[in-house]
Order: sequence, then structure tokens, then C-alpha cells
Amino acid sequence: MKKTSLLIVLTIFLMSLNAVSSDTIKRIEQYSGKNALELIEYANSLSGDKEKYCDFLLENSSDGDLAAITPGFLDENLEYAILAKDLPFNENVSEELFLHYVLPPRISQEPFEQWRKQFYETLYPRIKDCETIREAILEVDLWYNEGIYFKQTSGRDMPPLSCIKWSWGRCEEMMILFMAAARSVGIPVRSVSAPYWSFTDSNHAWVEVWTEDGWRVTEEGYPLEYGQTNWVTDTALRAPIVTSRCFGDLEHEQTISINEHATKLNITSNYGQTSKVTITLHDESGNPVDDATISLYATTFGGLFSFYQDDSDEQGKVEVELGRTTVWVTARKDSLFGTGLVSTVKGESELVITMKNNYYLDESFVNYFPLAGHKERNFKKDEAMIKRLQERRELANLRRQKRYLENGKTDSFIKYYPLPEEGEDIEKYNLRRDKYIENSSDICDNASAFLYVYDKIKSEEDGDVKQNVLTAMITLWNSKDLAEMPDTTSIIETVNAFSERKIAFESAVSDSIWRRHVVQPCFGSKIVPENGWEGELYEMLKPILADDIETTYQNVTDWLNKVIVIDDSTSMSYFSGSLNPVQILNKRNINGYHKTVLYDSVYRLAGIPLSWKGFMEYYDGEKWNQIKINVDEDEEESTTPIEMEITLEIIQDGSQVKADPYKNFLLASMRENGDIDNCYFDSTPDGNKASIKWFKSNPDIPYYLVSFIRNENGDADVRVKSVTDDINDYVLELNTPNPLFDLSAAWSKKTKKELKKLIKDSDSNDRYTLVFVRGKLGTEPQERMVEQLFNRKNNFFKKKANIIIATEYRDNKDLDLYEKEGVKIIEAKKIIHEDFQAADYPCIFLVNKKGKIVSSSKGYNLSIIEYMPKLIK
Repeated sequence: MKKTSLLIVLTIFLMSLNAVSSDTIKRIEQYSGKNALELIEYANSLSGDKEKYCDFLLENSSDGDLAAITPGFLDENLEYAILAKDLPFNENVSEELFLHYVLPPRISQEPFEQWRKQFYETLYPRIKDCETIREAILEVDLWYNEGIYFKQTSGRDMPPLSCIKWSWGRCEEMMILFMAAARSVGIPVRSVSAPYWSFTDSNHAWVEVWTEDGWRVTEEGYPLEYGQTNWVTDTALRAPIVTSRCFGDLEHEQTISINEHATKLNITSNYGQTSKVTITLHDESGNPVDDATISLYATTFGGLFSFYQDDSDEQGKVEVELGRTTVWVTARKDSLFGTGLVSTVKGESELVITMKNNYYLDESFVNYFPLAGHKERNFKKDEAMIKRLQERRELANLRRQKRYLENGKTDSFIKYYPLPEEGEDIEKYNLRRDKYIENSSDICDNASAFLYVYDKIKSEEDGDVKQNVLTAMITLWNSKDLAEMPDTTSIIETVNAFSERKIAFESAVSDSIWRRHVVQPCFGSKIVPENGWEGELYEMLKPILADDIETTYQNVTDWLNKVIVIDDSTSMSYFSGSLNPVQILNKRNINGYHKTVLYDSVYRLAGIPLSWKGFMEYYDGEKWNQIKINVDEDEEESTTPIEMEITLEIIQDGSQVKADPYKNFLLASMRENGDIDNCYFDSTPDGNKASIKWFKSNPDIPYYLVSFIRNENGDADVRVKSVTDDINDYVLELNTPNPLFDLSAAWSKKTKKELKKLIKDSDSNDRYTLVFVRGKLGTEPQERMVEQLFNRKNNFFKKKANIIIATEYRDNKDLDLYEKEGVKIIEAKKIIHEDFQAADYPCIFLVNKKGKIVSSSKGYNLSIIEYMPKLIK
């Protein structure tokens, strides 16, 4: 249908439409593409509750979601949400709670998926006799434990059904699955997060459930009745800020922002003591600076990360509620810039910043944090019920493990991996093969689909090329992307597309470039969902593909410029979600970010090698060429990036250490709003020094080196240094801060006695020993920290230290691999004699040759594993 005809039809609908507002109709016209007419027809056909709730969803959906929503998706979501609303235990759920915390199909930034019907029908037999939400949420939790287990991963969020197929997920994905399951049976739940813990290199997301007693934390796998506290509530006491997100506009006393129908709440006070911090900005003449952007930073992942922004009022003031923490603050307005430090740990609640015309920084400061501890919760403890739930939870875990083992077919995959070629580097070959084996194991429920494709393509024309493509996909993609592919058809279509283009460019593109820059995503991991779009997109591209790279590149570029429009009015919010390239094309009116995503997917599917250096490049068969993605049409040409190179040396406590990006340093730049934000760079080791390369696209952007060192409590000595054109070699000197709080004197005589006995029985009393004590209940922090200890074990072994992992009142079957690697594994009874709960584990001790505790930690503290080797003499 021609565009003019489409507009006439839409105008006729607009005149008679009652279901949604005229503003929403305009947005549907602009962003829903081929779905626009059907969406409007569907909305116009509704009445009663369906009409009301459809109106709410469409009014509050992001621009991106309007490109992905279909009438069928909407109808199923509405039907089963209304059905769940009538379950008996939901009788006290208000309309406001239902609208914001039950009805939305969007949990976080995951791609859309039709989960509501499947989850309702699966969970209904389990919850139909429950009388209260507290009973029902426990049944949801037990089912949830059968489907997924924690695994530290990176990249975008997976949708709920894909998480179950994969069997794994990081905290955000576990949160998404748990919330979808709860909402499917009408239980109001909301996402909660600590954007950054700040005292350690990590962050976390979890769930709160609404009960008749109000909002309560129910960490996935550790519901309300498991005890009076859990590791999340314990750790949140040390967070700079704890926030919650709500779909739609919600005016509430804890609301701190509403952006594009996404409400952000500051709920830090729900978890512990807070302070109202006032930040006042003035210029050098003492005049207040209004409308300046202030940014607050957490210390994590080698540098500083912004977690909160706000604009100053007419008096130059900003107020924010923070937990017990220390934060660095920047403020910017035009050419004015200033910084400061505020620590609520020390009781401060006011900060005054003098803003000057100077972006140069040479700052050193210490961030202090409170000790890990636990806070008593007001949950009623029923020991008999807790024991019964623990037994059922263990059964749920065993069911999940059984399904994972039954679906894992690693042995069947090995036979498809090719033998090394003559003269090939065996070490590199083994590394690739190991990654292939690891990913084939983690595909889980999709393993049979991939094996089916292997068998199908081996006898086809160009079967060897197709098998090479499939093997490269399994090796180079993240296992979550492989698990997300919906069926064998999508796998076959993807393999066929890559194979055709590999053959077309075979003489121009080497196998190594093809693997690294075509099959492997431009950004290292996929930023689009793998939900079966390759076949449809490849059919769109086929008419314009050529047998040489340059013609193909020009044809694809011209086509993209015709089918998309850069629209500065389209916005991204928390609930914008992940769109695949076909959905982005359907949206048509896109921003610069989606254009970059689209280029990455389209060019690579056309067989054109891409790389990312802070900007995108394509390989023409001879050289790499810059792709100018977001060139302003009013500008004649974009600026050619200038390659920069510096060296960095880091001195900690008087000794040079290895400069390790995202571990102890980052390169950052200043954004337009004044944020000091980490930027893209390449770091190459030069002994302990680092050679840092990046491309400067704008000569006026300030750049900074950021580095820090922590002590055993996570307190950090931070250094920020401006990078200037006249200096090529940089040295950053840091000193481990003395802690404000110390745990060493808190251990009882009985615990110290048990430690000495443990070390003596293990023949470890002639050297330093790290003792890692796990509690009788398994928790996510213990799993994370055991994994980190295993990855860092050589830091202790190099210094002739022993490592002991001792577990109270449970077996160590999950640690068999560790024992083979030189770690001593012990099953024990009581070691820790303090009145500790599950959240206080693991307990970690570094004990010297004389049996004295040199350093110790309890609870969640990822920094301690990195810190302790420094204390071994």
C-alpha cells in the first residue's frame, strides 16, 4: 500500500477511534510500521476491561515496543492478565498495583516474548489452592528453581522462556524470569537494583513482592519465609542507592524521575539508614548555578561509574537520599565544571561545589564504606516450614540439574569439530576447541536442534562450508544467543546466509577475518536478540547483494538510507527493550543507537567484515575503512578520528603492579552532560605497563585516567588524572587506605580455635593459609566468590599459600574440580561460632604461619579475594 493511501486510512480510523488517545495513534502511525493498521483496528474493537487495559499498555509503551507489539501478543497478554486477576489470593490487589506491577508484559530491557499464557497454565495447578500471596509466591519460587540457576554472564538480557531453555542466567535474567512467573498468576512484583555496590566490582538486581504487609524483598531462590534476612538485604545496607522501576507514570513519595512513561523510585530507606544529602553549586563569585547537571559516581570495575543524575534548582541546589556510603560528585553547566566528595559514613549531609572554567582534573580521594553486617527482618520464622521448603527447594534444584544433564549433548558435538590443519598453532586451536565444547554444553535445551542441523547440512551442496559456519557460530557466539534461537528453521536460515556470503567473498576475506569480523559480532557480544530474524532480513537483502565487497557495501548502504529515517524525537527509556534488526526496520524512524545496531547486523549478514574502534569500520578486501554512521546532514563531512596512544604505570603501596583495564584502571571522557564516563580503548601489556590506544573524534573532549586500590573492607583510594596532548607517559600512585571499620577483633575464641585446628589437620601451618568457609545453606554470593577464588587461585599459589574451602553441615560434591586443582576441600561441622545467618557467609580468613588472622571478611565482598594476596609476606 502506498504511503499516501495508508495515511488516509489511518485518518479515517482516527476520526472514529475511542480506545486510545490521538497522541498514541500518532506514535503508532510513526513507529508501528506494518503492524499499525492492525493495532488500531484491534484497539478499536475492544470494550470493558480489555479496552481499559489495552489503552494503558499502548499509552505507556516505548517507541521501540510499538514497533514489536502485535494484536495477537496484546490480546493474549490482556486475556491471561485478567484471568489471573481473579485468583482468590489477589482479592486485595488494588487497580493501581495491577496496572503498574501485574499487567505490563515488559519486565526490564529483555525482548518481547509471549510468556504469560504458558506460565499461567503451568503454575495454576500449583497455586490454585493458595489462600494468600505469601503462600503463592513460595510455590512460584519452587517452580522457578526448577528452571534456572545463577551464572555470571555479560551482554543483553534474555526473555523468560529463553532463560528456561538456557537453564542459566545472571541476576537480571533471574529477576526477569521470576517476575514474569509471579505476574502470570496475578502477583504484583517489582524490579529492584543497586546500580553499583561501589565497595566491590559488581552490581545486583532482585525482586520485591507486594503482600498484605506491603512490599517485601523476595530474592529469587530465597523467599520471604526462609529467614529474617538474606544476602541481598545485608549487602544493600552498603549500597549508595537502591532503586525500583515501574511501568507507567506513578506519582509516589519515593518517585525521583518519570522518563517516557518509566518511573524510577529511590527505595534506599527500605533497606537501611539513609541521609538526605544537599549539594549546592555556585560560581567563583558566589552566585548560585542553576540548571547544572550533577552526577554521582560509584567506585567499581576499575574506575568510576555514574549512578545518579539531577539538575540544580534556582538556588543551585540538588537533594538526594543516599545510603551509608561515599560518593564522588561532578557538576557541569556549559563551560563551568566542579567536583566534590560527600561521605554519609562520616555523617556529612552537605556538599558545596565551586564551579570554574576548567575541565582539568588531578584528584585523589578515599571512598569509605560501612562493614558488612546483617539487619534483623520482621518476618515470622517457622522452623518446620523453613525445613520443609529447603527440602522442596533442593528437589527443585535436582530437577533442574537432571533436565540440564539430559539435554546437554557435549559428546555428540565433539565429533563435528574439525582436526587442526597442517602447521596450525595448536595452542590457539585448543583454545577455540575448548570454547566450542563449553558453549555446546551450555546450549542446553537447544542442543538437539543444533545437532539436527549438523546432520541435515553435511550431505547438502557446500555442506563443508555450512558445517564450518555452524561450528564458528557455536564457538564465537555467547551460549545465551545460541540457546535463544527459536527453532531449527532459524538456525538453518542463519547458516545458509553466512555460507552464501562466505563463498561469495572467499577470495577477498581470509578465514580468520571472516570468523573474527563477520560471524563474531562487531561489539564482541550480540546487542540484538537471536529470535529468528536472519532469514527474513536476508531475503530483503538478496536482491542487492553482489559478488564483490565494495559493490555490496554501496548497495546495502544506499538501501539502508532509503528504508530508515533518523528521528531525533524517538527516545529510549528503561522499558525500551531489545529490538532485532527486522523490528528496527519496521520502526523505520530510529535514533543513532538503533542505526548503529542495524549496521552491525545488516553488513555482517551481507558478509562484510566489521570492526569497532570507538567507531565502525568495514574491510573491503584490502584495507579497513571508516563507516560514518551518524553524520549530521548539515555538516559537509564528519571529523576524521585522531589515533591517540599513551602509556600507563600504576604504583600501589610503593610497588609497581600490572596495569589491568577494568581491574585497576579505565580511560574515561566527559560527556556533554558532564558525566565522566568510561570510553572505548585498546590496552596492550608492556611489562607491567599498559600501552593505551584510542581514537579521539572531537579534539575538545576531555579525557581522564581513573584508577583505584581497595582495602579488605572495600574502601578505595581513587586517582583521577587528566590526559593532555603534551604528556605521553603517565604514572598513577595509590596507597591502600586504612579502614575506618575493622572486623579482625570481632571473632570469638571458639572460631579462632576451630581455624587453628582446621589448618593443623590440613598440614598447612607452615605457611600462609586462605580459609574460605561456606555455610550450610548455599547462596549466590558464596557461588560467586568460590568461582572468583578458583579463577584467582594462582595469586595465592605463587606466594606458596594454601587454600582451604570448608563447608559447614553439607557436602562438597560441587567442588570436585577444585580439589584436583590443588585446593583443599573439607566437609566440617561447626567452624563459625558467631550467631551468623546465611547472609553472613562466606567467612574468609587469611592466617599467617603463626596461626594469627591477618585479614578476614564475612558476607558478600568480591574485593577480598583480590586484596588478600598482597598481605602474604
